[in-house]
Amino acid sequence: MGYDSKERQRQYNKDWHNGPAGRKSYLKRFYKLTPEQYDEMLAAQAGGCAICGGHEEKFKYLCVDHKHDETKRVRGLLCHRCNKAIGAFE
Repeated sequence: MGYDSKERQRQYNKDWHNGPAGRKSYLKRFYKLTPEQYDEMLAAQAGGCAICGGHEEKFKYLCVDHKHDETKRVRGLLCHRCNKAIGAFE
């Protein structure tokens, strides 16, 4: 089942703000990531955005950067600002 961007954003908001259980569900459903894999990626990036290096506590959370094709391959974690900038470049 595919999601359009508005539906996906609504589901993201609902899941992410539902605490740890919601975030775990969201990471698993959309990115096939476990919380442990997310934490490993975060540690590998020194706790910050893969582009600007800003730390998670400054931005509240980091976005999962992924390819927007059939693979949906996860590339890293980005702050909201860098994620939006990458999205604007398509």
